Amino acid sequence: MDWDRIWWSDTHGPRAFIAALAECVLCGESVHIVCKAGQSLRVSMRHAARNVIDPSVTVRYVDAAQVSGEGIGLYLISEYTDHAKYRPNTEHWSEYLNRKGVLRSTLLWIHNIEYDFINGLFKESRRLRGVCLYIIETDNEDLQLTGVKRINAGDYITEYDYLSLASRVAAEREDISGLWQRYLADLALELHSGDVEQIVAFVENFEIHSMPMEHRTSITDKAVWKAQLRSAFHLIEEARNAFIKRNEQVITDCLPELQFYQEISNPYDCELGLLCSLTSAKRNDEGKKRLILTYDEYDELHFLHNARNQLAHNKCLTPNEMMRLLG
Repeated sequence: MDWDRIWWSDTHGPRAFIAALAECVLCGESVHIVCKAGQSLRVSMRHAARNVIDPSVTVRYVDAAQVSGEGIGLYLISEYTDHAKYRPNTEHWSEYLNRKGVLRSTLLWIHNIEYDFINGLFKESRRLRGVCLYIIETDNEDLQLTGVKRINAGDYITEYDYLSLASRVAAEREDISGLWQRYLADLALELHSGDVEQIVAFVENFEIHSMPMEHRTSITDKAVWKAQLRSAFHLIEEARNAFIKRNEQVITDCLPELQFYQEISNPYDCELGLLCSLTSAKRNDEGKKRLILTYDEYDELHFLHNARNQLAHNKCLTPNEMMRLLG
């Protein structure tokens, strides 16, 4: 699955970010983009942007790590002209590049920038802007560069975008059911929020029989609990309704009964706790009719009640309990 292409080209937030970047370039603005994605993902970001920009301007990448201490100007002369003919005492590097015309209709995309490189680069930014358009790519959200249009990927990419990608990657997993795919997407989002590469790696390599070590018990873990709450809570309610439908008459025969200080006569109003109490042998001693179930029905009812109570009290279900709920 070409998920990095899907991320930048088919996912709403990242696609809007690329479009905003392209619009600035096509309007003749140099840009400082802030993107905290990992290195490999930023490579695909550059390619996605280039595909939009290329018809109007030629994109040339500059790895800042390869620029010597002499600065960006001499690097560009060395890369794109016969540097032996350049006479720094007679003209500035920007004048020489303009005279040569080698960077006309060019966009320089400067990336892999170390913090120490920034000051020197921005001392030359006005001169560089006179030579060609440029993009400066950093992952530092605190860095403010005056005189250059700033676009922050974080302003465009939302939690929904991460969940959308996680869901698409999970949907490729033919070895698990649709319920597991939805839970897996929620779980990846909670455990690795904001990190696309970790989300994808988690979804692709997740084993339902061997959850991460720290999530093998029912000890409360907020991220896992939140994912389980979204994926499992409604299934418990659906199972409660299905249970009542299968046993509607025998439940009705045990009613009316008090529930939260209200008298209940409709079996579908019975919460799991009340249904469990209807199975108690003590009801016979109290002269009330007892709910008699098969072993499997009794086991399911009490499992649902326990699972619901755990989730309601901020506790995670175990992997075995999740397997029982999700199949």
